[in-house]
Amino acid sequence: MPRKSAATDKPLREHILDVADRLFYGQGLHAVGIDRVIAEAKIAKTSLYRYFPSKDALIRAYLERRNQQFWHLLEAALADCDPKPMAQLVGVTDFIAQLLIQPECQGDPFLLAASEFADAEHLSRQVIVEHKAGVCDRITALAKAASLKQPQLLATQLTMVIDGGFSQVRYLDSKQVSDTFQRAATALIAQATVI
Repeated sequence: MPRKSAATDKPLREHILDVADRLFYGQGLHAVGIDRVIAEAKIAKTSLYRYFPSKDALIRAYLERRNQQFWHLLEAALADCDPKPMAQLVGVTDFIAQLLIQPECQGDPFLLAASEFADAEHLSRQVIVEHKAGVCDRITALAKAASLKQPQLLATQLTMVIDGGFSQVRYLDSKQVSDTFQRAATALIAQATVI
């Protein structure tokens, strides 16, 4: 049976990840040390290291959980859309536009992590690359299923616009960023439908 946190009723591993998520996403991976996570989680150092043998392992677990959360939220949003591929593709862009206007949105956690860890061998790098490739692959599959022109190119363009939106939301008005993203994504999709 998993150990529970004294501070919450959650399993201890999830509690540690909750605290790390809040700190890492809000303040940066390098800016937050293990001692800060331990202090804010109100746990012993041995408790953290029981689940995460290093800060790098904790960062990787944080990103893996963010990846799972992203896909869970996206699938839930797409479940409410028409099942036709074009509607699903538009549903992806609508989902991203909604993420961009959330008050807690400070950008894409994967881009933020990538900007802090240039080393291709870092434990987090694989999670970042897999997430980004997964988004591009999903868009490519929907574009192919919708019989759009050059689906791989469209997916690459849309992922670049997504990344641009998440980068700008950190310093521009989120509503403006979301609207601009939505217009750009719509224009790219429309361009791919022209025969």
